[in-house]
Amino acid sequence: MIGKIGNNCSYCGEQLVPTKLLYPISEKNYNSNPFIKDQWNILGQAIDQAYALTIFGYGAPKSDIEAVNLMKKAWGKIEDRSMEQIEIIDIKDDEELANTWSEFIFSHHYGTHKSFLDSHLCKVPRRSIEAYYEMFFNANFIDLHEYPKNASFEQLTTFIQNLTKYEN
Repeated sequence: MIGKIGNNCSYCGEQLVPTKLLYPISEKNYNSNPFIKDQWNILGQAIDQAYALTIFGYGAPKSDIEAVNLMKKAWGKIEDRSMEQIEIIDIKDDEELANTWSEFIFSHHYGTHKSFLDSHLCKVPRRSIEAYYEMFFNANFIDLHEYPKNASFEQLTTFIQNLTKYEN
């Protein structure tokens, strides 16, 4: 079970404990730890079913072969992902990012951003996939409801509550 450290598991009642960290080594053996194996399985299922994939600051280092292979296996062949969109949020050069993630990108179906605030997820929160679909399939644009910049958690909470009311 996952949750906040110190809370109790809703299934067995035991107190939750920290999981093992994965250090940058060449062979991580994701299958040796049941929790980590489950998390990778969940990620694989999510990637397999995804229409869009957002990558936050992960450079897919050469030492992380196993992780990249797990993601590539879940994503499949890019020829079979001709309509999916990749969004990469990273401070690296755009061309470097496109090269790093080329095995996930079909043609020009990707975007790179230096900041989350410039990303599609930020510009169309809670409706990013709907917005992609409208733009790429129907050539329509939906209203943007961008996260407010430099907002406090309280302001963000109010923003999301108002956005939820608007959507309903």
